[in-house]
Order: sequence, then structure tokens, then C-alpha cells
Amino acid sequence: MAGEYILVVDDNDVNCLVADSMLKILGYSTVIAKSGSEALKSVITQKFDLILMDWQMPEMNGFDTATAIWNGTSPNNKTNMIAVTASAFSEDQAACLKHGFKAILTKPYDVDQLSDLVVKFLGVH
Repeated sequence: MAGEYILVVDDNDVNCLVADSMLKILGYSTVIAKSGSEALKSVITQKFDLILMDWQMPEMNGFDTATAIWNGTSPNNKTNMIAVTASAFSEDQAACLKHGFKAILTKPYDVDQLSDLVVKFLGVH
């Protein structure tokens, strides 16, 4: 691991704090965006190695935000994204995959679950 940056997109302050704390324990650098529009601003100014995004956000949901990032011209238009959701329903998780997310992380999650997914996309930690 050498300086990987992960964008965490979630409208809930507690969820942001949990993800940020866990990722920092694992040695990653993070940027927090609390809305889809904040995420769109962040991806223009910085390259991320991975994006964790709640797909159920007000105003601009995770599906619309991800699509805007992938269809844009930012350096993140090919960045892998993991959907973060409180929904354990298989149809919701299938919708995340259909919308281009590479994996799903179901809340509540622990540091080992988060680490396993991040390592899957970023390599050995």
C-alpha cells in the first residue's frame, strides 16, 4: 500500500465517521463527500483509487452520481466503485451491480469486511 486515496460518499455523518476511521486504521487516505454533488466536485480535483458510495442519498442518489462520474471527463471515470447499502434485499443489491458498481458492502459492516473488499480492488495491503 502506497498512498491509496479512497472517496467515501455518504449523506450520514455517522456512516462517514465509521468508514473514515476504519479506512485510516487500514492505512488508507480518505476524502469524505456528504452528497452526490460534493462527490462530483471531489472527482474533478483529485484522482481516487476506489470510491465507496451509499446509493440511497437524497437529491442525487448513488446511481446517478456514479453514472455522472463514469460518463464525465474527470480522472475518475474508470474508477471502481463499491456500493454501500443498509439493504440486504437481493433486488437492491442486483440493482447496484446493474448500475455498474463492482461490489456491495452491506451496513453495518466491520473492518475485516471493509478490508477484504478494498484489498480485492487495490491489491495486497
